[in-house]
Amino acid sequence: WYSDNFNVEVHAFVENGKFCVVNNTYESQSTTVYRGDGSAFTLCLEPNQIVWYGI
Repeated sequence: WYSDNFNVEVHAFVENGKFCVVNNTYESQSTTVYRGDGSAFTLCLEPNQIVWYGI
């Protein structure tokens, strides 16, 4: 569970079946997010945006 952009954090709550991606900047950010199973997806985030996903 990680992002290839150091300005974007990924937090996995496996026991709850959810993960979130967090843009910690005041600028839009693009990143590739890697899940625990090795799959990946690209994402564009607005400034300070948090996006939640189901695992």
